[in-house]
Amino acid sequence: MARSSARDTRDRRRGGIRIERLARDLNIAKSGFYWHFKDRKDLLNKVLDYWAYEYTSVVAQNPQLQRASPESRLNQAARMIRLHKLTKYDVSMRAWAEHDAMAAEAVAQVYQMRLAYIREAFRDLGFKGDELEMRTRLYVCYHSWETAMFGGGVWAQTGSSAKTADQTTDEKLKGEWHLLELAPRLILETP
Repeated sequence: MARSSARDTRDRRRGGIRIERLARDLNIAKSGFYWHFKDRKDLLNKVLDYWAYEYTSVVAQNPQLQRASPESRLNQAARMIRLHKLTKYDVSMRAWAEHDAMAAEAVAQVYQMRLAYIREAFRDLGFKGDELEMRTRLYVCYHSWETAMFGGGVWAQTGSSAKTADQTTDEKLKGEWHLLELAPRLILETP
């Protein structure tokens, strides 16, 4: 139910998630909803918890990634974000957070978790101060908004020259890493 509600977060702009509609869409009785959740607020808390865990904690608290080298952590995080579409609800969650304090707190915590995870990887690579913070924010901003800004088809290849998803992802990640290396110079250079 929380997963289904997460899909409906865009409806928050039109008055929010309605229990009657959710029960109808899931083909359950309204009383079935109350078997799982105390009330609407409990459901909304579970939606936020689900989003935070399934779309951020799976990367930031992944024991295999924590044991990897810093560069590998950054590359694997980028791969997971893209392949598993871990930012697909970010725009909806941020829109919800615009007018709901509970959602705003959850969104802030998720972004702090993302920033902390990426900051640690860049710190482990030897970056400090403004350079560390700029790289951290650039990485999180890019990976949080790239799909929303450019859509999922930007990198897609078609026809007989199409490559496997892993080959294409590896090439994109190498390019993204290169962009991350160049970005500080490009941002700080004056025309």
